[in-house]
Amino acid sequence: MGIFSGLAPSRGHSLLLAAALLWASLAQAQPLAGRPLQEVLREFQAQGLNIIFSSDLVAPQLRVLAEPAGGGIAAVREILAAHGLALVEVGPGAWAVTRGPAATATAATSSPAAAATATAAGPGLSEIVVTTSRYALAGSESGPHVFLSQADLQALPKLADDPLRAVQRLPGTASSGLSAQTHLRGGEYDEVLMVFDGLPLNEPFHLKNFLAPVSLFDAEAIGAIDVSSGGFTANHGDRMSGVIDIRPLEPPQERYTVLGLSLFHLNGLTAGRFDDDRGQWLASARRSNLGLVAEAAEADVGTVDYYDLLGRISYDVSAGTTLLAGVLSSTDEISGHNSDRTERTSARYQNSYAWTGWQQDWADELSSRLLLALTHIESRRSGTLDKPGQQLGNLQDDRDLDVVLARLDVEHRGERLYGRLGAEYRESHGRYRYRSAVAYLPGWPFPGDAGSSVQRDLRPSPEGHQAALYATGRLRLTERLSAELGLRWDDQTYDDVSGPHEVSPRLNLLYDLSPRSRLRLAWGRFWQSQAVNELQVEDGVDTFYEPQRADHFIVSLEQLLAGGLELRIEAYSKDYAQVSPHFENLYDPLQLLPELQPDRVRVAPQDSRAHGVEALLRFRGTGPWSWWLGYAWSRVTDDIEGREVPRSWDQRHSVNAGLRYAGQHWEFTLTDSYHSGWPTTTLGLVIDPGSGLAVADPGPRNAARFSAYNSVDLRVLRRYSLPASTLEVFFEMTNALARRNPCCTSYEVQGSGSAATLDRDVDYWPRLVPNFGLAWRF
Repeated sequence: MGIFSGLAPSRGHSLLLAAALLWASLAQAQPLAGRPLQEVLREFQAQGLNIIFSSDLVAPQLRVLAEPAGGGIAAVREILAAHGLALVEVGPGAWAVTRGPAATATAATSSPAAAATATAAGPGLSEIVVTTSRYALAGSESGPHVFLSQADLQALPKLADDPLRAVQRLPGTASSGLSAQTHLRGGEYDEVLMVFDGLPLNEPFHLKNFLAPVSLFDAEAIGAIDVSSGGFTANHGDRMSGVIDIRPLEPPQERYTVLGLSLFHLNGLTAGRFDDDRGQWLASARRSNLGLVAEAAEADVGTVDYYDLLGRISYDVSAGTTLLAGVLSSTDEISGHNSDRTERTSARYQNSYAWTGWQQDWADELSSRLLLALTHIESRRSGTLDKPGQQLGNLQDDRDLDVVLARLDVEHRGERLYGRLGAEYRESHGRYRYRSAVAYLPGWPFPGDAGSSVQRDLRPSPEGHQAALYATGRLRLTERLSAELGLRWDDQTYDDVSGPHEVSPRLNLLYDLSPRSRLRLAWGRFWQSQAVNELQVEDGVDTFYEPQRADHFIVSLEQLLAGGLELRIEAYSKDYAQVSPHFENLYDPLQLLPELQPDRVRVAPQDSRAHGVEALLRFRGTGPWSWWLGYAWSRVTDDIEGREVPRSWDQRHSVNAGLRYAGQHWEFTLTDSYHSGWPTTTLGLVIDPGSGLAVADPGPRNAARFSAYNSVDLRVLRRYSLPASTLEVFFEMTNALARRNPCCTSYEVQGSGSAATLDRDVDYWPRLVPNFGLAWRF
């Protein structure tokens, strides 16, 4: 399992965590009665409840008159009712404070479904969500496309405190259980466009060559995550499967600070507003505690240290003019070895992103946004293999990437037509210094093998220029039918050699079947070129492939049911063409130096296809309880030499479920992630009649399957109200049932000649990974 096998603490550490959690549960919280009402509402906001109120309505002199009996939204309603105020749900997960008994009656009689329907009845064209396959995580946007609120994102169990794991709870996703990266509807990891604050990001993960278990984003610094797993509009391009669009946190009050500590991270965030709310600032810093955890657990697996830093400031220089600037940087230092120390590696990574933007509202209907950005990425990697009598190897891998990007978006919000136009130019410079050598000695890995060796020394320095133009228009055709038609043009030039031009038409339709039912259709063509940093030099490839293509067709039905239930059912088909070859390890993806292993193979499909059906049922009432249940049936295959081969992450059935209780002082979240077993390749032995020796006989690639994967995760949080601050103490457990979820296999020959046998050993993803920590908010 490499450097992560020692994460589980000893029995003594587990008892210590349990004792601390028990002590936390016995402590008494500060009462709310007598405190300023504005302060209490902001405290509920900081806890994740999306409550909107004005200081004119909730005057500064108002105080909480009595201690509420309930928790969560029920407590807020009780507190407000004493002042003749009430809450009206303006969308799932979003409430507004209103006055008067009429408002109270409205709040009491309106169901969440009716409120969502009323909100959707007459929005402007710019507010209509036409696209299929879109989920808003941690956002406050109203409408049935919202999957999880900001409070849910904070409350979800997430290995390594990583917020992107919330994406893995959506239908149609596939993940290993260790990586923070996600396959969207059968696509590879690199088919997902990652965007932060409008900036496309390259490699935004820590420990990139070690399955990327952590992203660069502190969960506290995220304001919203929009996920599109297909059918996205023409303003996004150059990726085939999906978009993860992350927006930074907007300060919930004039000054907001969070200090946190967990087994995985030490983190701090400060945000606020200044100059009568004309300016906003955000600063976040985080460092890894993995090295300390491994040391405390006496796990001799190496060292892991990483850091990340985010800074952002925006200012309204005049009415309609906003300037912003941001930086995001990270550093990783890794040194690891396998259990018998025959394989060693070390790595250092540095990522730096800097951007500035100009937002201009030219008129009520017309606005523009200009973004200028710089990206610099460094990767330094080295390693050795020393298996006497079997395998010898070494590695040195140095890479650099510099990207300059300029992007302009123009938006027009008319009564009949909503339109967007945009242009993007990107210049990329890469530098590779890749060297490796490996020798497989005679008789290994199997008797009768003649032995072989591979040496590589590649030093390309590619330069790339990418340009894109797009236009998209949204039109309300009838009272019930809305449509968005988009067109995108992309062009790439590598080392002054111009490539083909790609044209991407996109069409999205929305039809209101009834006030409670919506039908969406999407069709589109999506191209993906290789980025300058994606040369496969580790496998001997130093030239760029032609752009890949995928055609999406999606049908989606959304239904608001009685009792606060929402149902979404989607069917999709994705056909690939011009698929680029890639390389995989047949048996064990957790090798420290995967490209030096003998099970490395080239996968070159003629084309590929993915199709499936997804269903999501969600309940979010006005009380403290909420839940969701998602199911997906899917199939993703590559056409290789006339045979349909399942991709290595193909999962026919998957289920994601969650149950959450959000009280005033206690929160509890329980989730379950299940999917049918991923494909694997089996290996057998046959006796060569000529030599009498055992010879390896690999079966068809991915013709067998592992057993099913299932992980039950939980998170418990206790909140304490302190003077002008809040303290949260949480305990979390990933794979709480300690299920053995298989990930990989290894083979070893026992005996010799005709008596030789083959032993198969199965390894597993991490089991029973705890986390414990606290967050102080003020």
